[in-house]
Amino acid sequence: MILRGIVNTDCEARLRLRLRGFNGASADVEALIDTGYSGALSLPLQVASQLGLIPRRGGVIFLADGTSVNYVSFGVDVEWYSNYRPIVASSFGDDIVIGMGLLSGHALMIEATVGGAVTIVPLMNAS
Repeated sequence: MILRGIVNTDCEARLRLRLRGFNGASADVEALIDTGYSGALSLPLQVASQLGLIPRRGGVIFLADGTSVNYVSFGVDVEWYSNYRPIVASSFGDDIVIGMGLLSGHALMIEATVGGAVTIVPLMNAS
């Protein structure tokens, strides 16, 4: 099992995902992979609204540069290796971001050049 993405012209590692809300609405999106983000997934409020996601909780988080931003979290299903996996996504920015919470238990390989391959594979002994 391998998930495949690509490095874009801005040298960002990107992966296409299919998301599904609890009302059955779905969206195919392109997400930025950010190993500095400890959460699973960040979604813009507009995407959360399109999927009919219901806010669970909110608060304030601190970004790597020290700035604080408000966030809201939602339950959402993400297609991961052809199966839907329920996760908690947060909304605090304008980009869709995959973080280490979703990548946990996987190996991430990035060919760091424009057009380079991005591959995600499960680790053999991940718990």
